[in-house]
Amino acid sequence: MRGRTLARRTTTGTAGALAVADAGLLLCASFPVVTATAEVPRGTRARTVTFVVTGDDGRAAEGLACAECLAARVRAPGTGSGRCPARACRSAAAGRLAEGVRHGRGGVHPGDVELCLEADADPFAMAATRLDGHPVPRPVS
Repeated sequence: MRGRTLARRTTTGTAGALAVADAGLLLCASFPVVTATAEVPRGTRARTVTFVVTGDDGRAAEGLACAECLAARVRAPGTGSGRCPARACRSAAAGRLAEGVRHGRGGVHPGDVELCLEADADPFAMAATRLDGHPVPRPVS
């Protein structure tokens, strides 16, 4: 992947970011950036952190698992991921990706779920800033 641009995209995550685009600080979280994301509210000494879980009307198992992992790390740095990635791996969304692989659908790779659940794969958080009126995530370290 060296020298290439990698784009991670989710339909529900994008819709969720748009829904809360007027937040003072909007962080786009996922397992690969969970620790770096947890450090941001601690560093700003935020008194309140609100989690917006997207997918399945806010009940997506993978989103809830990530939010719980993130909340634990905001409260207590160094907290492990616990069972959160395993719960996300058993989610309906992970099942749909696996089904896509089995059926040979384009745009789905056999390693998608594993890569999405790899905690702390990236050393930065993603904060959305406004660009032409739209929230655009940018890495912050």
